[in-house]
Amino acid sequence: IPLYERAVGVWERALGPDHPNVATSLNNLAVVLTTTGEYDRAMGYYERSLAIREEALGPNDPKVASSLSSLGNLLKTNGDYARARQMHERALEIRPGDRDVQEFASYSLRRLGRWQESTNLLEKVIAADPRNSTAFRNLGDSYLWMRNFSDAERAYDRSIAIAPDTVEGYIGKWRFFLFQGRLPEARTVLDEMRSRSALSRVNWIRQEWAERKFKEALNRIAQMPEFDYENALGTAAWKFADECWTYVLMGDMETASAPCERARAGLEEQVERYPESPRAHYALSRSYAALSRNEEAIAEAERAVAMMPVSRDSMRGSVFVENLAWVGSWFSEYDQAFDRLDYLLSIPSHVNVGLLRIDPQWDHVRDHPQFQALLEKYDTH
Repeated sequence: IPLYERAVGVWERALGPDHPNVATSLNNLAVVLTTTGEYDRAMGYYERSLAIREEALGPNDPKVASSLSSLGNLLKTNGDYARARQMHERALEIRPGDRDVQEFASYSLRRLGRWQESTNLLEKVIAADPRNSTAFRNLGDSYLWMRNFSDAERAYDRSIAIAPDTVEGYIGKWRFFLFQGRLPEARTVLDEMRSRSALSRVNWIRQEWAERKFKEALNRIAQMPEFDYENALGTAAWKFADECWTYVLMGDMETASAPCERARAGLEEQVERYPESPRAHYALSRSYAALSRNEEAIAEAERAVAMMPVSRDSMRGSVFVENLAWVGSWFSEYDQAFDRLDYLLSIPSHVNVGLLRIDPQWDHVRDHPQFQALLEKYDTH
């Protein structure tokens, strides 16, 4: 980074602060800062680079489009999908056939709930680049959330066929079967993936839960190093949270107590360290629920939803709404819980009748008339 900063200074002294070469050097510095996670600093340099290029080269220069695309990508990474969409749309006005910008724009559009526009753009990208495995996998994700299962399966299969040695297509295909409650086929996909990545090991635990193979899940948790949890989910506290949750699903609340307390302690530290992380509040809400700390559990679940509502991110936001529904149902707040599930089933989301029918986390309400009514209302089979 110091070398890139010195390069900016050299160009500024030689050509002045508003020269296009300075903009290029600023852009390069922003790229390096982005790779190191210094997003706020990178944002400032991208914005300055864009301003110089617009002034020096005019608003329709291809290099302006490049700056707009880079800025949009960083905004997308930061979760500011509305501004990211604006940057990408401006870039496409300058370079309407740019496949990379179309692909990035499609990701922001679906996060904003503009699903059909997103899939239309991805279809254009794939038509121009039929070997783009990432685009196929993302198209599969979009169709899966839209519950267009036949097109989702085709997209995932194509992604795997193009890039059989990468895990992303397999993870998508696994979710495709899991979300429908097709557990044997989901297990087959995990077997075929043959990956020992941290994320794939976490997925195996989720698979064991869904199949009610709780002893197998506990074995997998015990064998998984804490640093794998840090790599996959950001904190080793998730290891204790998974152990806690497994015993809760087994109905063994006495044995759950110790790992739930360890999870709570670790996740409280995570929330203190990253107070704006909805995932940290989500995880902490579950630990509180398992410890019968109902007011704190509901408060944490509500914070996660407030930080990442569906209106801001229609993919991740639905996860936090489902969690709030679950926490509410755990403490017998049935009307609100089932209203939230009803909402998620009525929009594109990861919540599907097939998984609800067999997911052990909903066993405590499985025979509730309102829960059964929801399954019947949205059963498309």
